[in-house]
Amino acid sequence: MLPVALLLGTALAAPRPSVHELPQIGASVREDAVRIVVLGDSGALPVANDACAAGESSCRNTAESRDLLKAAVIAENANAVAIMGDLVYGPHWFESTPKCRRADDRKAKAWLDPALGELVEGLGAPVFVALGNHDVGHHPRSRARERCILRYAEAHPELNLPNLQYSVDLGLVRLIMLNTNVPPARWNTEAIAERAQPKDGTWVVMGGHHVIHTAFDKEHEHEIRDHLNETGIRPDLWVNGHAHFLQFGVYDGIPAATSGSASKVRVRPSCPGEACTGPDAPMWGRSTYGYAVVDATPDTLRLTFKDGEGTALWCWERTHDDPQGTQ
Repeated sequence: MLPVALLLGTALAAPRPSVHELPQIGASVREDAVRIVVLGDSGALPVANDACAAGESSCRNTAESRDLLKAAVIAENANAVAIMGDLVYGPHWFESTPKCRRADDRKAKAWLDPALGELVEGLGAPVFVALGNHDVGHHPRSRARERCILRYAEAHPELNLPNLQYSVDLGLVRLIMLNTNVPPARWNTEAIAERAQPKDGTWVVMGGHHVIHTAFDKEHEHEIRDHLNETGIRPDLWVNGHAHFLQFGVYDGIPAATSGSASKVRVRPSCPGEACTGPDAPMWGRSTYGYAVVDATPDTLRLTFKDGEGTALWCWERTHDDPQGTQ
């Protein structure tokens, strides 16, 4: 009988998915200005008709709207693009990402290529991705699906996913990408806290797929928020997907941007508005296809939400000593 390693072939060569390791990778380092485009929930394949235009409360992008969004992202001329999970919505009712044995196998060609590969090709910036709940079959861990996407990223130079959690040195910005499918109690909190310490005026942008708080959807999900409060980890900005709209608020002193409408929209109340009340009300929110742009300078961190054609919708800015910031 052949040795197990020979039988498995390239399977053993793929990185071992881990939530305990936190590798740091470098990108094009800038000290004067850094721009990051934040997309979320980009993995739905286009549909024929625009259900949003027909007044539906939940809809997906068409080929035309997807092309417009990609063109808008390219026009941002960003230093990095961050995609905050749900990279691929699969073929079954729960829309779980299919498992694959190799990055070029039949399932990868059928699902990963059109949902992820075609989106990131030609964006003009390195793409850093996190895994969402659909990417792991709605489990905390799905090692087969994790390895599938890690292998796919290995085979595509523009994609970066060195492990389930990692950080990126962009010079003026440290980007920390977390796997929020796994409960925070299982994270390497000590390593994350160390990376989240700003040095020499750098900005810390941290995030993953799941929210620290949103209104009108996922509003009962608070585990990450509790963990950040308990551990004292205070990023300058938290970014996430998961909820299929654009929304922003400052919660317990942590600015949080939801950008989860790259390919799906869930129609909910806009903020400010009559429904946006209470101590945890968002400062702003809109149900539309779109993305967020993070612009960092040595003194300010600016967040701009844009629609699927690149039109600016709302802008917020903070300084190092003012997490609440100003509209």
